[in-house]
Parts: sequence; structure tokens; C-alpha cells
Amino acid sequence: MKANLLSLLTRIRKGQYQAKPARIVKIPKEDGDKRPLVISCFEDKIIESAVSKILNSVFEPIFLKYSYGFRPKLNAHDALRELNRLTYNFNKGAIVEIDITKCFNTIKHCELMEFLRKRISDKKFLRLVMKLIETPIIENDTIVTNKEGCRQGSIVSPILANIFLHYVIDSWFAKISKENLIGQTGMVMYCNDMVFVFEREADAKKFYDVLPKRLNKYGLNINEAKSQMIKSGRDHAANLAKQGKKIASYNFLGFTCYWGKSRFGTTWRLKYTSRRDRFTEKLKGLRKYLRGQLNTQDKTQTLSQIIRVIR
Repeated sequence: MKANLLSLLTRIRKGQYQAKPARIVKIPKEDGDKRPLVISCFEDKIIESAVSKILNSVFEPIFLKYSYGFRPKLNAHDALRELNRLTYNFNKGAIVEIDITKCFNTIKHCELMEFLRKRISDKKFLRLVMKLIETPIIENDTIVTNKEGCRQGSIVSPILANIFLHYVIDSWFAKISKENLIGQTGMVMYCNDMVFVFEREADAKKFYDVLPKRLNKYGLNINEAKSQMIKSGRDHAANLAKQGKKIASYNFLGFTCYWGKSRFGTTWRLKYTSRRDRFTEKLKGLRKYLRGQLNTQDKTQTLSQIIRVIR
């Protein structure tokens, strides 16, 4: 083991390291599509882990406070709490829910490397990163060179995606909020899952109109089926309730976010529930399983399987 590690270190120092082709496993998604995940060899995972730690130490200090995905001491619960705080602070306004189509798989390598050069000048290290993101993949028994994207499943992909989105969206949004928008704004982002909050509906519309152009500039595209701009805020929720209507909901981090009365019914606040489409899929899976287990004798095993399906 030690000899293998020393050999690996020597190859890296001499610039002779080459990542081995990685296998692709496609995981079904709730929308019927499949998510490709890479499975690297053990040696490549060691390199990915080391590179990821270095990149985190270099870029973590410049990441903005409203980015929560794959960052030290931050998690999805922190993101949801911040979203709750932001929406509660604005009595009225609008939110923009954004989903980027196949974000990880469409990141342009040339643009990503330009962003890395903003804080890293070591050419050997940059070449090593390039080798990792261009790792060949085995698809249908054929080895294919990876010319685009940071494949999900790679240890280094989350930090690379964070760096890319920091320059494409985070810092840009902070800049236009100060220079081009009038009211207060906020943002909660968990990698490519993001919600923008606006005090003024006009600002939200202006942003929603210009964002696709910004993303297209860097090779990204909005998933229009999963993106939207809707009115938001306590006052808007209360006014619609008086008319017998409900304020539109939106999705974030696997939850459906909607406005409802507080526990004591004194004010309106943002609430969360499991996404209906995902819950429906779980029920379908449970129903299908139960049909095949009607005559089973092992009730304990059946119960364990049911719990597994629901989870």
C-alpha cells in the first residue's frame, strides 16, 4: 500500500499521472430520466479527495453566505432556515425558483479553468485538475473522452460546481442587486437548487428575464418546467386567503414550500411539506410491493421492506 502511494505521488510530481477510465451507472430519477454517476477507481478517488481539499481551502473564503451546498458546517436545514427568514422579512414581493438543466454535466471545462486561474497560479495543479475532469468514461463498453461537465459521483465535482456557480451566479447576483435592482433581495442556494427572493415584484421580473442570457453565456440552460416566478409574502398570502384563494407553492431541496397560518393563527409564514410528486411515487412503489406480498408469512420481513420503500 505504501509503495503504491509513493508511486502515485511520484507520477503526480513528474506529470505522468493519468486517471483511469471510470464506469458510468445510471440512477433513475423521479421524472423518468436517469442520472449518470461515475465510479472511479480507488487510486483516482485518493487524488480527487486531495484536490477537493485544496480547492476548498482556496475558494471557501470567497464563497458568499447564501450558498449552502457541500460546504463545511452548512447543510440543507441551514438553507431552509435562511429561506424561511428571508421570506418572512418581506411582507410582499416575489420569488424566483430556478432549476438548471443537467447542471453538473454541462459545465464548460474552458470556463471552469478560467475561474480556477483567478485564485490558483500553479500550472501543475491546474493540469492535474484538468486530467480529473477529463477522465475517460466507459459507456456501452466503449471508452469515451469526457469533454464537458463535472460528472456526479466524483469526489471533486461538488467543489468544482460550487466554484463555477459562484462566478456565474452568486457574485453576479450580488453585483446586480446593488447596481441594478431597487428593492431588497435575497438568495438561498444549495449547489444548483436555488431560490431568489425579492421585495419588489418588478425586480423579480427583471431578474427572471435576464438570467437565461447570463446562464447561456456559460453554457447553462434553465429547466423551464421546474423554474418559475411567483408572488410571495405574508400580505399577499393574507389577501388571497380573504378571496378564498391559495398562494402558489414552489419546490426547494425536495420540499414543497407554501404559505400557511402560524401555529396560533396570528400570522402567515412559510411552511414545508414533502413534494407531492415524490410522495406519490413512493405510494406507487408501496402499492406495487404490497400486491406481491399479500400471502407472505413473514410479517417482520414485509414490514421492513415497506419501511425501506417509504424511505
